[in-house]
Amino acid sequence: MKTEILSMQNVCIGDEMARYALNDFQLQVYQGEMVNLLGVSGSGKTALYFYFIGEELLREGKVVFHNQIWKEHERFSAIRDMVCLGQKSTLIPNLSIAENLCIITGKRKVKGVINKKAINYRVNLLLKQYAPELSPDMLVNELTIVQCHVVELLRSIENEAKLVFIDDAFSSYGQMGVLRILELLRVLKERNISIIYASRKRDQLTQLAERIIILRQGKAVKTFYSDNYNEELCRKWLVGNPVLTGFQRKSYRTGQVVLNTVELTGPCYISNMNLKIHRGEVVGLYDMNNSANLEVTDILVGNRKAEQGRMFLEGKNYAPLTIDDAIASNVGYIPKDRDGSGVVGSMSFAENLLLPIMLKMSLFTMFKNERVNRYLEKEYLEELGIKEQDKDKEVSSFDSYVKTNVIFRKWILSKPALLICEEICEETDITMRNIIYKALEELAGNGAAVLVTSSNLGELKVICDTIYVLNSYGNGERVKEIQKIEILQDPKQNLF
Repeated sequence: MKTEILSMQNVCIGDEMARYALNDFQLQVYQGEMVNLLGVSGSGKTALYFYFIGEELLREGKVVFHNQIWKEHERFSAIRDMVCLGQKSTLIPNLSIAENLCIITGKRKVKGVINKKAINYRVNLLLKQYAPELSPDMLVNELTIVQCHVVELLRSIENEAKLVFIDDAFSSYGQMGVLRILELLRVLKERNISIIYASRKRDQLTQLAERIIILRQGKAVKTFYSDNYNEELCRKWLVGNPVLTGFQRKSYRTGQVVLNTVELTGPCYISNMNLKIHRGEVVGLYDMNNSANLEVTDILVGNRKAEQGRMFLEGKNYAPLTIDDAIASNVGYIPKDRDGSGVVGSMSFAENLLLPIMLKMSLFTMFKNERVNRYLEKEYLEELGIKEQDKDKEVSSFDSYVKTNVIFRKWILSKPALLICEEICEETDITMRNIIYKALEELAGNGAAVLVTSSNLGELKVICDTIYVLNSYGNGERVKEIQKIEILQDPKQNLF
C-alpha cells in the first residue's frame, strides 16, 4: 500500500480580495513518486512554491504533510522534511557548501555544539559520490547555478527529506546541466524522496514523473498517468478551448545579405566563424550548453569584443562598442532576461514602444512626442491586451504575456535590419510561444533578419530557416566545427 506524504484539500492561496492564485486546489503525493505540475504562466505553480517556503498563508483548506496538519491562516514550516528549489538559489552565498548543507539546518550537532569533523566527513562523502568537482569548504558564491541546485538537492539527502518541490528551476539549463539534474532526481526517487516538479512545459526531467497534473487558473483540472499521456489533449487542458493549433510558417528569406561575419573569433568559444544572415531569414544558433552561441550575440551587440575577424551589416563595416551603438546601427536586441532588461519597467507601454525609435534619432530630435504617444496608445492598446484604465501604468505591473507583446511590438515598429533574440522560447508556456512565433513571423515578413539562440534544437527547428550548430563542451576548448542545417529545404531532417 502506498504511503501518502502530502495531502492538500480545498486549498486557497493568494489575495483574498482578488481571485485566489490557488482556488479549491486538491493534491495528493505518495512516497517516492514524482508528480509533474504542468501549467501556463499565472496558473498557480509559483503561489504553491511561495506557500511551501512560508511566504504565503493558507487562506482556506487543509494541508497534511508527513503527519503534521496546517489549517487556515497558518504558515507552512517544514525546513528539514521539505526542500524547495526556485530559479533563485536558497543557499547563503558567503557560507561554504558544508555550512549550507548541515549547519543552517541544525544537522551534525552534539548537544547544540557544531561538530565540524562530522560535517566535513559527511559532506565529503556526498560530494565525492554526486559532485566530485566540489569540495566542502568551497563558498557558494563561487558556484555556477547548476552546482548551486546540485547542492540544494544534496541537502534533501543530508536532511533525509520526505519531499522536494521544484518551481521551474532548470528551464534555462543547457543539455549537460539537465542530464546532471536528471541523474540526481533518479537518486532521490531511489531513496524514496517524493518530488513535485512544477513546469510550464514537458521536458526531459518529466520523463521520471508517474503523474502529470494540469494546473489551470489555480485548479488541478486534469491528471494524466505516464502511460496514457497525450500531447494534443494536454494542450487542450492547459489553455482551455479553443486549442492552439500547431505553428506553420513559410520562408521570407531573400538573396540580400544583412549580416556577414568573416573569420570571427571570440575571447572564449568561437573561432574563425563565417556567418551570413539574409533579409527575411530566421537563423538559429544552437549550443547545448548555451556558451558559444551567447558569445556570438554578445559580440554582435557590443557586450564583448572580438579577438579577430570582421563584421559587416548591410555591406558596411560593423563594430559596436555598446548596445546603444548596435541600436543606432539598426540592430534590435531581446536579451535572455526579457521581462527585466527587455523593457523599461518604470515607463508606460507606449513609452517603451517609442524607445528604440528615439535611440536612433539625433540629439536634436530625441524628445518625447505626445502626439506619437497618443497614437501608439490608441493603435496598440487592444492588440497588446491592455485595458484602457491601465494605459498609463508602468510596464513592470503587467504580466509576462503583456510584457512580451510590448517587447516584440516595439521592435516590429522600429523595423530593424537585424533582430538578435536570446533564449526567447525558454521558460515559456504554449500561450507565450504562440505570441513569440507570430511576432517572429511578422518580423521576417517585414524583411528583418532574425538571429535566435537556444539550447533546445527542437524549438529552433520550428521557427528557423537555418540553424548553425556550434556546441561547446565546457572543457575550455573552442568550438572546432560548425554545422549548418537548412531546415526549410529538408524539414524532415533528423537533427538529433
